[in-house]
Amino acid sequence: MGGATGARRFYRAGNHTLVCGAASSAAVTAADAQLVLKAYRVQIASSYSRTLLGSATGPLFNLGAVPNTFLAVSVMLALPEIILEPGESIQYSLDVLSAGTVVTGRIITLRFGLAVCSVTFPQLSVLADTDGASSGQGLAAGNTGKVLGVIGASNGFGDAIGTMGATSTTTGAAVGSVSVTGLASSVAAGVGGAVGSTIVTGIGGKILGAVGTVDIQGGGAGVPDGGYILDVARQRHIHRIALLHGLESGSPLTVTPNSRSAGGLVQSIEGTDTVVIRTTATPELSGNVETWIDGLAALHGITTELTVTQSSRVAAQVHQSISSTGSMTKVERV
Repeated sequence: MGGATGARRFYRAGNHTLVCGAASSAAVTAADAQLVLKAYRVQIASSYSRTLLGSATGPLFNLGAVPNTFLAVSVMLALPEIILEPGESIQYSLDVLSAGTVVTGRIITLRFGLAVCSVTFPQLSVLADTDGASSGQGLAAGNTGKVLGVIGASNGFGDAIGTMGATSTTTGAAVGSVSVTGLASSVAAGVGGAVGSTIVTGIGGKILGAVGTVDIQGGGAGVPDGGYILDVARQRHIHRIALLHGLESGSPLTVTPNSRSAGGLVQSIEGTDTVVIRTTATPELSGNVETWIDGLAALHGITTELTVTQSSRVAAQVHQSISSTGSMTKVERV
């Protein structure tokens, strides 16, 4: 893929879609054929060994009653971000699932090379390796926030207790002792100096882009009694559950007998009496977690009245359409 040490190529997370022509040697009266698209990571020479990245089965298609007439068919595979080492490449594999016909049989022919035939994939970018250095000593005690783009020195004595608002684009110096009562908020693009020592009592945290030595002491509870910090991993879980309920606009939930997909989330379904569901691809976190939680509560009739018909679900601000084509069902937010 043109990668080199220090500048590897990578595909962003998203959909890989293949479109080609297909024709049957015999008349077809029902939608009973499907494309199966697989993607592999291919190692460098001389082994060229392959590793499966993911697979997807497209919707059922009907090739019509006129034999040997080519129609456009497609299949979409959602994959996470793929980083390719120097010399590695990606390979697509295509199969056809078809019930066939009794006695006479039939041949399904796939055609490539015309304008309608294509493989579309997410942006292919360059991942550049960089080096950095960090000097000095930093000590953080307690729960921390973020300080971005801070330049300056802190010497002397300062106490921050209680509430203090945000100061933006401030330049100045404080010599001696400073005592601030309240909660310390953010300081944006501030340049200045404070002579003496600095003590922050309460909630401190991550400091990014700081130059110098940072010594933060103190502690205290950062979460009120009965509260809970929802970390990024659990926010991703909630987002993916919302996808499986068709809550994200533009990412409808599509269900077939052997798969579920919504946005970048893809699951396989196997079995009849005992059913096994496996997640084969996951998307990045997007949207607002509070919005997903409110939508899920509404769709379960917890916070508002839920009305369900064969073609829709409505719960206050959530409106969804439900449609079926063959064995495929789609739930889409409208």
